[in-house]
Amino acid sequence: VATTTDHAVDAWIGPIQTVSNSEAGFELVYQGSTTLLVEPLRLRPGETWSLRIVQHASVAAEWSATQRVAAGDGPESGSRAVDQSRVGAARQPPPR
Repeated sequence: VATTTDHAVDAWIGPIQTVSNSEAGFELVYQGSTTLLVEPLRLRPGETWSLRIVQHASVAAEWSATQRVAAGDGPESGSRAVDQSRVGAARQPPPR
């Protein structure tokens, strides 16, 4: 995602985190990031100010679910590694 503005502003970027209670105790879990655009204003009565913000999102490449899990970016990340020899094995009928 690319963000542009029609004039220079400061950008503060920070994490969005939640607190989770697990067997190991409380821990911070990263949920995403946030960006706050900052511009100090000193407006006189009747003055106006505006800022045009444009965001452009693009996809560089698509990953399959198997590739995402193997890279640690899927729903099972951290739980187990992907055994490539078993991918698709669940779709085969059981032997009789």
